[in-house]
Amino acid sequence: IGDGCAISQASASMLSEELRGKTLSEVREMDRDDIIDMLGVELSPMRIKCAVLAEKVAQDGIAIHEGDKELEETTTE
Repeated sequence: IGDGCAISQASASMLSEELRGKTLSEVREMDRDDIIDMLGVELSPMRIKCAVLAEKVAQDGIAIHEGDKELEETTTE
């Protein structure tokens, strides 16, 4: 369980459902537009970061798993 605003929590929840059954390649191909479309609501520019946080974590996780990135290279920005 994580903490965050309603947008980041909703996005993470929806993304966790969306990722089930996908290959790493399919997840790697996802981008911020996919996440925004998945949410289906209009977001202000300030809330885009909230919406795509979970997707960034998933992408970083794949990069760490595949040895392309070290944990220390990830950011929370």
